[in-house]
Amino acid sequence: MNIITKGYLGFIMKGKFSRKNTLISLGLVPLALFAMSGNASAADSTINITGNVVASPCSIEAKKDVNLGDIDASKLIDADSASPFVGLWVDVTACPATTTSAVATFSGTVSNTDYYANSGTAKNVEVELVKDSGGANLGNGKTYNVNIASTTHAGSFLMRARVKNDGKGNAATPGTISSAIQLTVQYK
Repeated sequence: MNIITKGYLGFIMKGKFSRKNTLISLGLVPLALFAMSGNASAADSTINITGNVVASPCSIEAKKDVNLGDIDASKLIDADSASPFVGLWVDVTACPATTTSAVATFSGTVSNTDYYANSGTAKNVEVELVKDSGGANLGNGKTYNVNIASTTHAGSFLMRARVKNDGKGNAATPGTISSAIQLTVQYK
């Protein structure tokens, strides 16, 4: 008499029903479950979320080209001599209502301490940039902070520039004056 027994793993065994066939079938079940569970594992992980909330940028309007005019070389003979100051400005407008101040940082090619180099053809001169009020120097790396008015959402950086003798003991020579000063503005 032939009895067909279906084992636990879905295969069919033919032959006489015996305890041996049942034990073999039952013995394969734990091996199969063990093999399938080898790919599953658990681990803890952390997700770090960072960021900054910053003020939106304002609009910047500036007098970008400053002409110091014709300067008589004979007026730049000694270390203390300089041309008259010429005013310039940078307006910060259309700021979001939450912006309370703007900070400008100045940078450029350095001549002497706190002054900018002349890349034009005139020799023995350098460019000085100062705040309009108080005359504080705005040399390389210096900052200038202005408040943003809550009613107009605007503020202004008011400055003055001039050329001066570089203070190294030689008189200025005739030629052109050219200096590029970068202005980076951050809002708070």
